[in-house]
Amino acid sequence: RDPFDSELHKVVVPTMIAAGAADPGFPPDLLRATIQGHMPGAALTVLDTGHYPPLESPEVCAALIQTFALALA
Repeated sequence: RDPFDSELHKVVVPTMIAAGAADPGFPPDLLRATIQGHMPGAALTVLDTGHYPPLESPEVCAALIQTFALALA
């Protein structure tokens, strides 16, 4: 199995990443080092959640997505 970041360099669309501050599997430092390293334009937001930001904080995630999408318009 390829590392999760092996194809990220192919992403050419605006990208938002919502990371959970307490995510043990994909902590923010790992995402900064891998995803943002391959996708320098990606926006990373760290939320006060664990591994499932949309389930743990749906209102905050919805507002974040809305703000991101409106900025693209």
